[in-house]
Amino acid sequence: MEMFDGGKMEHEIMEKSGRLSYATTAWESVKPGVFERQITYRFKHHISIFGGEVTCTQHKSPLENDEGWTVNELTVIRDVPFADYFHV
Repeated sequence: MEMFDGGKMEHEIMEKSGRLSYATTAWESVKPGVFERQITYRFKHHISIFGGEVTCTQHKSPLENDEGWTVNELTVIRDVPFADYFHV
């Protein structure tokens, strides 16, 4: 889960994969055993010639056997024309 803790490792990986101004909030409990955080970033122009901004909401909950986590993500992409092609 180090990849999803909002630390240095996560930010370095995301910046190397084309995400600019990558920012996360801390995990907050939304109900017992379920946590949520927000993520924002912009695309580098090699991913989308128009740039584009992304806002994500991630939910983290423990697996049934308590030996790991499930992370679900809802992503909203803005300022990218419909016909533009990009890699996610």
